[in-house]
Amino acid sequence: MKYISFILLLLSLAGCDSSTTPPFDYEKTYMLDYVKDGDTISFNDIGTIRLSAIDTPEVYSGNRMNHQADECSNGDTSIIKEMGEQSSKFVKSFVKKGESYIVLSYGEDIYSRTLGQIFLKNGKSLNLKIVEEGYALPYIFSEDINSTKVFNALEQAKKNKRGLWLNYKDEMECIEKLDQR
Repeated sequence: MKYISFILLLLSLAGCDSSTTPPFDYEKTYMLDYVKDGDTISFNDIGTIRLSAIDTPEVYSGNRMNHQADECSNGDTSIIKEMGEQSSKFVKSFVKKGESYIVLSYGEDIYSRTLGQIFLKNGKSLNLKIVEEGYALPYIFSEDINSTKVFNALEQAKKNKRGLWLNYKDEMECIEKLDQR
């Protein structure tokens, strides 16, 4: 019962509707397998989770990276890739393979990926932490996370030149505009 109360507290802090039924168990933690990139993490028991409400620069070549590069770095994919690698490295500094985390699911996105929020051992949302520290942008397309907190975190990261905002301000602003389209 104590654990269920803790989960309900986390949901309220995250701005989630506690009546939403996820596809997996609130009372269980899940073991991390690997970090694919800054906004995608794989778990042993439940598969790949696309972190909801955030977007990080691309690490892997493809249409999205090419589009970000064409629009935001004069076609130089190496800049976008470096930004994505820095985001991935930041995430890997907070979560470790073989450790367990609480994962809240919000269903699937338009690409059939499971959307979710991951909570660190201290109860803080990893999704929000990545934005706070300047390694992700808000990508709000549903009511799966408290968008006010995410946008406030973004403004603080910009203002304090955290993470990618220190050396890639122009590129981050450009990607932010692309994500709003």
